[in-house]
Amino acid sequence: MNRWGRETLAALAVFVGWLVISVIGGVVWGFLAPAEHLVVFEPGRMQTIAGESGHYFDSVAIFAAISLVVAIVGSAATWRWRSMRGPILFAGLFLGALDGAREMMFTGELVARLRFPEIVEPAVGEVVAVAPTIDTLLVLIIAPLIACLSVLVMAAINPRDDLGVEGDDRNDVGPPFATQGAAPAFAAPQPSVDSSASPQDG
Repeated sequence: MNRWGRETLAALAVFVGWLVISVIGGVVWGFLAPAEHLVVFEPGRMQTIAGESGHYFDSVAIFAAISLVVAIVGSAATWRWRSMRGPILFAGLFLGALDGAREMMFTGELVARLRFPEIVEPAVGEVVAVAPTIDTLLVLIIAPLIACLSVLVMAAINPRDDLGVEGDDRNDVGPPFATQGAAPAFAAPQPSVDSSASPQDG
């Protein structure tokens, strides 16, 4: 397989890896995001309890924080695959972070609805917990934005023009989001041969 094919497969692996860690982040958000509690004062009509309206901001802030962690961890893991560094791998990273943010929102809201199921026809005076949601789509740009900025910083501080792609393969950790075997810390010394020594006469 040529270089282009290997980089395409690497970008696909990175894309799938981003989706996996984004879904995990969505599950975490679904368990951390607080519900908004409402009280039923008339049949079919509910009112927010004092102090509960701030939970909307809490849910968005928690989602933003998880997106930040996912973006930094994902971009750092992708950058360590040094033999595949390049525009194709970056495209897989960006598209994975972009679609992963959407998947994290859908997964998180699904988990939240399972935690706080909707109550049909609640009684008057009953306190109802409403599952948290992400109502602003602007928060979805955090993960791809931070991922791109992280790669930009790592590329800027790299001292090599080729970003280390043509470096020693022993320093390449391989695909991100996968467990790699540890390489030996030291190589066995090779015996040296002195070419200046002259053969002895029998």
